[in-house]
Amino acid sequence: MLSNIVQYNLVNYLAQKHKNLCVVGDDDQSIYGWRGADIRNILGFEADYINTKVIKLEQNYRSTKNIVEAAKHVVANNETRKSKSLWTESIEGELINVLEVDDEYKEAMAIVNVIKQEDKSYKDVAVLYRTNVQSRAIEEKMIQNSIPYRLLGGIRFYERKEVKDILAYLRIIANTKDEVALKRIINVPKRGIGQATIDKITQYAECNGISFFKTASMIKEFQILSLASEMKILDFVNIIDELCFIATSGDIKMLIEEIVEKSFYKQYLEKTEPDDAKERMENIQELISKARTYMKIAEIPTLEGFLEEVALVADVDNYDQETDAVTLMTLHSSKGLEFPIVFIPGMEEGLFPSGRSYEQQLLEEERRLAYVGITRAREKLYMLYAQRRMIYGETRVTTPSRFITEIPNNLVHFKSITSKKNDASATFFKKTSPTSYNTVNSYTKSTDGQKITSNTKRDNNKIIEDFFQGDIVKHKQFGQGTVLSVSNKKGNIFVKVDFNGDTKELSTKIAKLQKI
Repeated sequence: MLSNIVQYNLVNYLAQKHKNLCVVGDDDQSIYGWRGADIRNILGFEADYINTKVIKLEQNYRSTKNIVEAAKHVVANNETRKSKSLWTESIEGELINVLEVDDEYKEAMAIVNVIKQEDKSYKDVAVLYRTNVQSRAIEEKMIQNSIPYRLLGGIRFYERKEVKDILAYLRIIANTKDEVALKRIINVPKRGIGQATIDKITQYAECNGISFFKTASMIKEFQILSLASEMKILDFVNIIDELCFIATSGDIKMLIEEIVEKSFYKQYLEKTEPDDAKERMENIQELISKARTYMKIAEIPTLEGFLEEVALVADVDNYDQETDAVTLMTLHSSKGLEFPIVFIPGMEEGLFPSGRSYEQQLLEEERRLAYVGITRAREKLYMLYAQRRMIYGETRVTTPSRFITEIPNNLVHFKSITSKKNDASATFFKKTSPTSYNTVNSYTKSTDGQKITSNTKRDNNKIIEDFFQGDIVKHKQFGQGTVLSVSNKKGNIFVKVDFNGDTKELSTKIAKLQKI
């Protein structure tokens, strides 16, 4: 299928004389709109070429009947598509496994446990996630349980440049004699400190038997640099000194946030790598989440202890890519591949579909991405969602993805493996509308035409407001967000909304929220 409008116009121009143009593509697998691909190229093709003969290749040779049916029902909810009926001669196969877990760590552990139980080679298993930051918890559990894995189309979490930069700052704060870490970030972000300056300090430090950092701290006394270079070095030393003082509080999460702020690291990324800055900052936020989790579970949390724990995960020998290993990759990277067993973690509103997909065309591309992910599985498919997930260092209550509820009940085997079991889990897939998330944690009761959330109060036997946990809403100032809870305060209805990491509690009378 032709990718963007310019490409299509060029080929269209070349084919005008003889009208002998053949196009092959699947509109249900158009998932690269963010790269400029335009689904209109194939949807509008017959309008430009009236005598087009359409040959539908509807047979699936990869997946079991249940997987094909699940994918077909999900993508059928898109309005912008050509009608087709996917089918397969394969066996019926197992039901789609939907697992409810507590959080991202329990999600990763659930994946590990299933892999151990399956009688398959590691190379037969793939974990497909919506965004790269999800790999961190999964990688850690794989390593801790001696399960070999490889990342396709990505870099291991602790090998990503921005993560290594922040860890280098932390290592210097913990030990100013760590010259490897110090030299990594002395000019990151750019401070105008060149290699010649670094070499002069190194030479002086070695000749006098003192550390690089101490030499830098006393650079004025030694008079080995120009005045301009001295000022740049001292500015760097002052930043490290300030961070060392902040570190005495013992709050590692806050320390990382201060590193980012005082070094102007975000601005550095936005200037040097504008296309990747957002994703790189998400990786740093994931490191902050890791720090917060460590502080919760460590008996006596310390910066040194945190660095030791990270080192245990990060310092793993590289192995041959051809060895038997589980494949980890994004859903986008998985297109065209297939695996006997596929896991799709993070099936939650705001994550998949992405919180940025509030426009219909963006939501439909997310649904096509779900279709691609589902049909990567040949034999077994596991979809997982967490009741809560730590994002940007803060724990958020989550709701299951609408893509789960779009799969018919008879195709799904639901299992809750949360710490608090809920007897109502059997009614998980009793839906009242395509966009209601009728989970055991979102709704306490469901009847035809009515939804009652666990946080919604009754007033005169009527539902007080048409807002529910999991609703996607839009605010004029704050943008698009997800409703976390609904409450009645002295007759006024308030909704707590997560606007991409910024939680606001708003009065529905004043805020003028628009449901999407």
